[in-house]
Amino acid sequence: METRNKNYCIILAGGVGRRLWPASQKELPKQFIDFFGTGRTLLQQTFDRFARFIPTNHIYISTYESYVSLVREQLPEVPETNILPEPVQLNTAPAAIWGTWHTVLSDADANVVVSPADQLIQHADRFEAQILRGLDYVDTHADFLAIGVKPTQPNTAYGYIQMGNAI
Repeated sequence: METRNKNYCIILAGGVGRRLWPASQKELPKQFIDFFGTGRTLLQQTFDRFARFIPTNHIYISTYESYVSLVREQLPEVPETNILPEPVQLNTAPAAIWGTWHTVLSDADANVVVSPADQLIQHADRFEAQILRGLDYVDTHADFLAIGVKPTQPNTAYGYIQMGNAI
């Protein structure tokens, strides 16, 4: 018997990338730039990573309304209804909630992973294995799971999460 895929992804692509100015500017922020000369922007690379194991119609892009045309141009394979225009640029938490709300409207049993569009992931296979492990966990537990990277140095530009027990 085939099981229904309940895994969804929300890619956050609404920020202006102030910390990378002048390369990243309000009209063309970092997520829409090919920083590494791969032929794919940060947004496209993030989409590609998740599309390996999440159906493309289960991937939502939360972005500032001024960037919708850039998302459509860079990700024509994403259904227009899966591009979620943010009416104002607030921050990560409101964008994640906005995307999650839209996701659970289409599937109340959704397992949702929220990811920024601007991560550098060097080991896609290990990343995929960890994300799938996390999605399996939330499928069988009524919990919120945060997955992060162990910091190598303090940086006041980022928040920190107290690490709990390993799953």
